[in-house]
Amino acid sequence: MAILKTALLLSRWQMVAAVMYAAAFPMANLVGGNLLTVAFLATMPFLLLGYLVGSMAVSIFGLPEAYPVGVFFATLIQVWLLFALWNSRQRKVSVAG
Repeated sequence: MAILKTALLLSRWQMVAAVMYAAAFPMANLVGGNLLTVAFLATMPFLLLGYLVGSMAVSIFGLPEAYPVGVFFATLIQVWLLFALWNSRQRKVSVAG
């Protein structure tokens, strides 16, 4: 259990980066225009699951305003897991080397 706990922890800067990255598309969705296109292209690898979770949030809560919240949390979880995987790989490399 302790190994899993330390593997999933992120540094403060990684968590800030993950939250900012996850909020890029939902915030740009509110603004629109060219910023939306840039945010869409930047977050495209994570938007497939984000679209599904956003659609589920709309159907669960019955509000179209729940879509950006669902996209945000789905993207945040994916980026968090990516950073956690990267951290665990870095620890293995540093221990082995």
